[in-house]
Amino acid sequence: MIKCDESKPYIFISYSHKDSDRVYEIIQRLYDSGYNVWYDGGIDPGTEWDQNIATHVKGCSYFIAFVSEGYISSENCKDELNYARDLDKERLLVYLEDVALPDGLAMRMNRMQAIWWNRYASSNMNEAYEKLFSSQGIDKAKIRDVNVMQAQAMQVPVMQAPVMQTPVIQQHIVQQPMMQQSVMPISMMNTNEKKKTIIWPWIVGIITCITLIIVLVLFLVIGKNDDNEKDESTKEYSQENEEIVKDYENREFEWYLKKAEAGDEIAMIYLAECYYYGIYGAKEDGSKAFKWYSKAVKGKDSEGRANCGLGNCYYFGIGTETDYELAAKYYQKAVEKDNSDAQMNLGHMYEFGDGVDRDCEKALFYYEKSANAGNVMAMCNIAYMYYEGIDVEKDYEMAMSYYEKAAFEDDLFAINKLGYMYEMGQGTEVDYEMALIYYEDAASHGSYEGMYNAGRMYYEGLGTEMNKEKAIEYLQKAAAAGFEEAIVMLDEIS
Repeated sequence: MIKCDESKPYIFISYSHKDSDRVYEIIQRLYDSGYNVWYDGGIDPGTEWDQNIATHVKGCSYFIAFVSEGYISSENCKDELNYARDLDKERLLVYLEDVALPDGLAMRMNRMQAIWWNRYASSNMNEAYEKLFSSQGIDKAKIRDVNVMQAQAMQVPVMQAPVMQTPVIQQHIVQQPMMQQSVMPISMMNTNEKKKTIIWPWIVGIITCITLIIVLVLFLVIGKNDDNEKDESTKEYSQENEEIVKDYENREFEWYLKKAEAGDEIAMIYLAECYYYGIYGAKEDGSKAFKWYSKAVKGKDSEGRANCGLGNCYYFGIGTETDYELAAKYYQKAVEKDNSDAQMNLGHMYEFGDGVDRDCEKALFYYEKSANAGNVMAMCNIAYMYYEGIDVEKDYEMAMSYYEKAAFEDDLFAINKLGYMYEMGQGTEVDYEMALIYYEDAASHGSYEGMYNAGRMYYEGLGTEMNKEKAIEYLQKAAAAGFEEAIVMLDEIS
């Protein structure tokens, strides 16, 4: 049985037990490729099933749902998916078969990343796994590097990071022309004078060819050496810069460590953050992050960073056991220092009743304080509450106003959402031109969803004249990144 390291980021696998054989094979491949995976086969006997599932959905870094007829007919499976959506987990749908989704579920699953696993031929499964391993966000749960030779032996595709290769200029090898000797009739070989007349042009031609060959070879050798010198110079410069950055980061980390051990409160906070995020040359280490946050909270913590960090440790179970009540306690202390991240997190706890009594008024209160301080996630959370009508009256105009604030900070989810609201006439009149502006803005920031929507608008002539070439250009970019809707639309167009 695969054992999940729950102290590190992991993928939550949501599936119907009717599909166990198919899903276990994929889980094994994920694990063999270095991904940290949790599925309900790892639940210890005697534990409370629902609580265990909910805890692991909350704690996951990535959520994969294996969709089938068995999945959509299972209330437990749908609860897992809805809960992951409520928690705003990054999600991927893997369709094991073509299914007709109920309207409510189809609406909730719309626009998620998806892979149609059942459409890959058994002889082409490596391509399916490459698609899975390149899904947006999945790498955050990759905790082991798999040796390339080992991976080949296991027949697991190894997704190597793209390498910028120097263009290879092939040398043209100049070959000496084949000199065909003329065979003269015997009747023409009567005099020495005729022989001399025939031989001299051959000698001159051979000398000329040899000279040209020498010149060309010298030109190629000099050019190659020059290119090699440039490549070596660039490589040395790049390596030197990398070493300088690493050296700077290492010295920065050593300085924090030295000052923290000497009792400097600010250095303790920075050191804890180094261990928490794995930055400045430090390896991620939850235990050490927890240790230094615990020491730092005993000081003034004027910005609330230490208390917020310790709250995160208790909430996510980093370096300690998960304890929502203690998380709320430390978030509250950080809120008193006007820490916007703690305000956002405490609002989240009140929205879902984690460690506190569920209270959406308080959730909205803390979200608004955080949003006013510039926290983009809080802006999106408020917008979502008004958009869906979660314990408040549904108000598209209010939702739009908060999405606009988040979009101003270049939040891609908010930018795409505004495009959708203008297209559908939610909180505003239908305005295809404005929808296209937002979709193209999202696309220009690298959003695959934005690329797909912009391509669709150009293809359908919404907010602009129909432009099939531009539509296909956008759709191909999204499809190349694995955005399933773009792939399907390109197939339909062709």
